[in-house]
Amino acid sequence: MIDAEDFNYLAERVVTNVPLEVKAVRRGGFKHPWYTSVGWDSKDELFKASVLPGYVNAEDVEVKIPAKDAKQETLDRLGIKAATGKTEPVIAELHEKPQIEILNRNLRKIGADADPIGFNGNADLSGGSFVFEPVPAHFADKGVESAAPRDASFSGGIQEQFQVGGIPKNERRYLRAMDIVLTQERPASRAVWSDDPSTGGISFAMGYTGSFGPDNNRVFISKRRRFEPQAEGFDPLEAIRGNDGTDPFDKIHVCTIYFLSQAGRGEGEDPDDSWTPYVEHHLFWNLNHGSNRMEDQTFTDPVNFNIPLAGGVGTTLINNILAENNARVEELENILNAGQVTGKFWTT
Repeated sequence: MIDAEDFNYLAERVVTNVPLEVKAVRRGGFKHPWYTSVGWDSKDELFKASVLPGYVNAEDVEVKIPAKDAKQETLDRLGIKAATGKTEPVIAELHEKPQIEILNRNLRKIGADADPIGFNGNADLSGGSFVFEPVPAHFADKGVESAAPRDASFSGGIQEQFQVGGIPKNERRYLRAMDIVLTQERPASRAVWSDDPSTGGISFAMGYTGSFGPDNNRVFISKRRRFEPQAEGFDPLEAIRGNDGTDPFDKIHVCTIYFLSQAGRGEGEDPDDSWTPYVEHHLFWNLNHGSNRMEDQTFTDPVNFNIPLAGGVGTTLINNILAENNARVEELENILNAGQVTGKFWTT
């Protein structure tokens, strides 16, 4: 027998976590999980975003907001009687419909007034060229011009290339953007090196850090100036060279929020209520998340490395030691590959 209340709760969770097949989306119709809308708050004079509740493993997703913006439902859950004017952060859940502030420091510039995001050096080390985030085609069609190519040489400084046939300045528009990212905490594996007093050599161990157990594996959304995809696992050789390990979390791109200025306005400026927000969604369904099984790594003998002494007893001995250490490297690679903790998101 199962209690009716428990059954209803389970049924609600199951239904929420099962994606529906959607043939078309019409205005005022179905809005998918993680659907993000953006509007101007005239009271606080800034844009705020609202994210339609999505779930990970049928659990609520959190977001950090100022206490003054929290709904009464959030305050009641946290046991806070009043929060008027309080700016300290509180943890809201998406089903409580929190409003997420979009601050100027959260935004990056794209287009003619953007800062470079990288540098490509020349093969001959004479200099190189700066790299800029490309302008999406949708906004290029609306009058956002790409940043002018910019080169640098170690002898002549920085040269900006002149663009022929660009958009007239009185018609040019400017673009700002930010990303919303979903993060799921989980355990992580880490390579740890230490001196082994019993052998006088260097020993290796596989350790685990991060969040353990369902109560500690938080899942939350946050604002990022730019979403950077996560590396999968870690390179065993890099781990062998020093302390390294996997991330204690997995993250996935929810959406990108863009702000477009009016024609002839916005160069170097921060968005205000005259700018138009756009949202590019990257995530559409509720998610499951899991990580691979984590087992303790135990070794009959420690994996030790012998380090040749300066001014050693001879080349032959040193070569033998290096050959032995190379065998240890292969052994470590196998241990690292077997012991890595990785995770993934998927839809049902």
